[in-house]
Amino acid sequence: MRSAPKSCVLAALLTAGLALAACTGNANWAHNDSRASLARTADYLVSNPEQILVTTEDIEDHAYQRLGLLRVRVIRTTPLHPAVTEGEADIELQDEAARLGADAVIQVKYYNRTPDFLRWASMDATGTAIKFVD
Repeated sequence: MRSAPKSCVLAALLTAGLALAACTGNANWAHNDSRASLARTADYLVSNPEQILVTTEDIEDHAYQRLGLLRVRVIRTTPLHPAVTEGEADIELQDEAARLGADAVIQVKYYNRTPDFLRWASMDATGTAIKFVD
């Protein structure tokens, strides 16, 4: 009885792995669902995420109080998903800032991460949540 050639076994394993990754990668792909889940837990929000300003600059024409440093990560687990964008990171920053009652996120920095065995692509973003004072 002959066994299958190594190349056939490797091809079968690769195909099975890609199929599994394609099926399981959707949990980290859909970020529109995060806003829907926030709407269901509105008790935890202090401000509306969509009204929160996100900028890479500092704000010098308004007095503000710093609420804290925010860190978010947006992940794509397979090459079948589109690339991560700064806009998606901004949405995650707005959601985190809303939980703190922030009016804006300033001095935002974006960091693209290289692929590894757990994720195909990801982006980290950091910024400072602030609340304007009168």
